[in-house]
Amino acid sequence: MRSSALKAGVAGGLGLFVILLISLIPIPFPLGTCLVVLGFFVVWIGTGMLAGLLAEDGIQTRAQAVSSGAFAGFVAGIGGGIAGMLVAAFGALFPDLGEGVLAQFSPAQVEALSQTGIAADAIRLAGSIVSAMFVCGLGGMLVAVALGSLGGRIYFRLR
Repeated sequence: MRSSALKAGVAGGLGLFVILLISLIPIPFPLGTCLVVLGFFVVWIGTGMLAGLLAEDGIQTRAQAVSSGAFAGFVAGIGGGIAGMLVAAFGALFPDLGEGVLAQFSPAQVEALSQTGIAADAIRLAGSIVSAMFVCGLGGMLVAVALGSLGGRIYFRLR
């Protein structure tokens, strides 16, 4: 049962990476946002359902289906967090939060850091990556576990 949930979680993590890449396409505001948010929900719930589908014989109770979906959601959430940090490392995700981190330093501190070899762009990029770690990693993982377990429950109900 765990191997099927692991496979479903890896597939969900890859799906989240694709959705993150799609979010980089400049689509007009309401349409692009709705498609990306809906895509995240479909991938999260679908991950839990896929975990149940892959472990069909190993799931006898609703609690097993929910547990399998939650584990798959956990793995997918970790994959989505890593994907978010990778996209942020290229400066495409959370650039404004990176600017906010840089704004916390005074010009004298930025100059002192640049003298030691740490450029302002590195601080900005580190702020973006840490923001992605908390938003996509921690927050996304919690939501992925909840919706993955819901997907497992939906699978058990529909089979």
